[in-house]
Amino acid sequence: MGPEYQTPDRDGELCDRTYQDTFENVRKAMEAVEAAGKSPLAMEHPHHLMSHTIVNQDAKFPSPRTGLVKPPMITFNGASSWESTINPTCLPDAFLFSSTPIITIRHPARVLASWVQATYDKFGSEAKYPFLMEKAAKFKWERMIFDSFVGQTSCIVVDGDRLARDPQEQMRALCKALGIDGRDGMIQYTWDATDAGNSNDFSSQEFKTAFLGTLSRSRGIIADKNLAEPIVIANERQGWAREWGEEIACRMEEIVSDAMEDYVYLHQFAL
Repeated sequence: MGPEYQTPDRDGELCDRTYQDTFENVRKAMEAVEAAGKSPLAMEHPHHLMSHTIVNQDAKFPSPRTGLVKPPMITFNGASSWESTINPTCLPDAFLFSSTPIITIRHPARVLASWVQATYDKFGSEAKYPFLMEKAAKFKWERMIFDSFVGQTSCIVVDGDRLARDPQEQMRALCKALGIDGRDGMIQYTWDATDAGNSNDFSSQEFKTAFLGTLSRSRGIIADKNLAEPIVIANERQGWAREWGEEIACRMEEIVSDAMEDYVYLHQFAL
């Protein structure tokens, strides 16, 4: 969230940190994990790895930060960002294509409703909110990464709704795709409740509470068989209007409808 940050929600606490700084921290952490004989796992939203010009392409609500920053630059083993046309991220090809991306998808209506539920009270009146909603709901950037791996190591797509319905079966399928041991007893499905404020990230306390609060207070995975029910966006819109008003519901319906094409495309490849 430093000087190269591509969207308007910058963080003063990290205003001097560059993409290269953060990349070096991640790379060193991954090397330490590998030195211990384990496989590293890193998580990030794809749009945070892309320039604002890519994020704004075909966007109904483009980033207000357009033109204020240069695309982020990272160097790795003599290679730099943006050296090929197939890689949509700022990660150098040698790094990105040595990984196995795991893309998790959910129905855009569920994604956006959850996001608005967590953020509306704090950010709903801000001018940037439509941009943030569109960024949260779309799988456009996940699809771009998926398509960039054609001819490279395959991406793995996980259906988040299917994962919540039958976590054990989905985790076995994921472990098989990764070539790791997914037998019963090797994966932890229960845990002790913790404090969301102690999570090791740089999000604000409000974001930690909104997005990590339920997870932190939980003690395990509760399968939700109701997620198998089909979603009718028009019906969901009625509920959104009751909770957040007609204007926001109309915008949510528009964003979700636009997000469906990329979601359906990726869904056909899901485990």
